Amino acid sequence: MSPRATEPIINEDEHPTLIPSLSQGNVLELPPDSDKSTAAADGEHRGCLNTVFDPIKGIVPYGGMASNVFNLESATLGAGIVMLPSGFLNSGIIIATLMLVYICFTTVYSIRILVITRDKTGFRSYEEMACGLLGRGADYFTAFLMFVFCFGTCVGYVISVGDLLSPLLNQPSTTGFLRTSMGKNVIVGVVWLVAMLPLSLPKEINSLRYASAVGVFFIVFFVICMIVHAAMNGLKDGIGSDIRLVGDGWGILNGFTLFVFAFICQVNCFEVYEEMKGPTPRRMTRDSSVAMSMVGLLYFLSGIFGYLDFGNDLEGSVLKLYKPQDDVMMAIGYVGIAIKICGGFAICIQPSRDAIYYVLGWGKTSDVDSWKNLVVSGVLATLALVLGLVLPSIEVVFNFLGSFCGGFLAFILPALYYMYAGNFSLKEVGWFNYAVTYQLLIVGVFAVVFGTALTIYDEVKK
Repeated sequence: MSPRATEPIINEDEHPTLIPSLSQGNVLELPPDSDKSTAAADGEHRGCLNTVFDPIKGIVPYGGMASNVFNLESATLGAGIVMLPSGFLNSGIIIATLMLVYICFTTVYSIRILVITRDKTGFRSYEEMACGLLGRGADYFTAFLMFVFCFGTCVGYVISVGDLLSPLLNQPSTTGFLRTSMGKNVIVGVVWLVAMLPLSLPKEINSLRYASAVGVFFIVFFVICMIVHAAMNGLKDGIGSDIRLVGDGWGILNGFTLFVFAFICQVNCFEVYEEMKGPTPRRMTRDSSVAMSMVGLLYFLSGIFGYLDFGNDLEGSVLKLYKPQDDVMMAIGYVGIAIKICGGFAICIQPSRDAIYYVLGWGKTSDVDSWKNLVVSGVLATLALVLGLVLPSIEVVFNFLGSFCGGFLAFILPALYYMYAGNFSLKEVGWFNYAVTYQLLIVGVFAVVFGTALTIYDEVKK
């Protein structure tokens, strides 16, 4: 196949109400770009969280910039942040910093070309774009990727809650039952029932905007805790001589796949875009730029201070090295991370169920009856809980998700969609878009092939 160059150009910064469908040649009617329709939708879908937070509704308005930024940040920030110090150890401070800047940029750019393609074609998801632009069969492979990545992340979040609670439950003052694995699983189950499950049931991602805002605040607080801990402990006698500025080849590749996993939020960008007020690619680029810049800063601070604090003692999650039972500030930070993970769990459930709805021919979440959505969401959340309690570690899964699934979802597919949406040529899109799109494709193939091979090799070597 070769990229089509026959479709009419559409202004990237306008949100048309009538868009040609590339797959059928007809015209799709999209919701009109008006505050009135958005307000009506807001009135119809007010969840329990909205009601509770009505007095401060103006702070995070429905579909506004703050809502978009918080939702994108919440979809990005999660268990990955506690792995960043290991990424700095493997890659070295200089290389890790450069990779963070690069992946931050490519994340914003891939989101931009995804929503541009959405406006050009009318396709509302990764799966629809794969079917309409790449052909039948590609959509089911894409649905598989979406499900594996998002559901696997949900399982990882459940495990992470257990890891967070372990140091708090292992204190001498804790009752005997709660110090056992069964007791920990009971507490994880209670957290899932009280926080994770209810947040997973709403149909709209904007229903999570308050939880997203609170979760992002706790991530910021935890990073502050990491900085304070490093200043009082690892950096008390200066920077250690074992700190590396540049890592070796395999370590850099390992760090790259980890950073790719940590930044992935493209799977949620369509839901955010459809629910924003006056959606245009320019506004989405603005919001995603703000969100990813803040995420990148938090990742840099957590990565470098965690690395400077513990040095070569790092292996996997940095949570294993702190002692929250002896540090009240860090204990609060652990609880905050758990709250953030609950919000991230719910956000990842949404694209997981979208993949299932697509395979079943039900459309997107917005097209599905509420009772069906409740059943599917509940089943997915329950399966994630069960697997999270059974699996002892998710480290290898995260590496696989970052290399194989991340390479496709964050690099290869956005580039292919943009190319095949029409008018992709050096003359039409300019040298910058042309070059960046092709480098997305090349880097994505590299990540899938070599990153996945490295993950398998490391696991076999163990």
